[in-house]
Amino acid sequence: MKKFFRFLVLLILLALVAAAGLLYDAHAQLSAPLRYQQPENLQLAPGARLRDTVLALRDADKLASLRQGLYLEIYARRSGKAARIKAGEYRMEPGMSAYQALDLWVSGKVVVYELRVVEGSRFEVALSQIIAHPQIRKTLTTTDSAEIMSAIGRAGQHPEGRFFPDTYLFPRDTTDVALLKRAFDAMDKAL
Repeated sequence: MKKFFRFLVLLILLALVAAAGLLYDAHAQLSAPLRYQQPENLQLAPGARLRDTVLALRDADKLASLRQGLYLEIYARRSGKAARIKAGEYRMEPGMSAYQALDLWVSGKVVVYELRVVEGSRFEVALSQIIAHPQIRKTLTTTDSAEIMSAIGRAGQHPEGRFFPDTYLFPRDTTDVALLKRAFDAMDKAL
């Protein structure tokens, strides 16, 4: 019986040492920098799973090791952060650890783009700027001002002088309609 007790204690100690080693390895892997040599943008699609993001990082050779991806998934799920990741385009910096990347994705601090609507610009000029902007998602199928005003919920109103001149910051894939509506509403508030 004494030998069995000693064996059980030894087995428990070995399990504790193994668990401590595993936790140390996980922390070391999650603290290690991802393999970004220069700043790059990473797009997290709406509805994408964390596993999809980890696989994309692996396929792009951005993980320090395969274990880093596995530990990132496990840590994110166990900490509850996996469910709080927000879709968007994120700026990944050299030296950023897996912990920092996960915190960035949870924070929702996405890359923002800008569009300047200059005071005195005609509606056609502002509209052409919106159409030409590569990060704005085009949903309008016309350049007819009456149809555009209807699309933003202001049917029957003339567009000239109705859009606030400003520098607008927005994330990738903001729609043309949303940006026009925002500029129109800003002018309403200013008047």
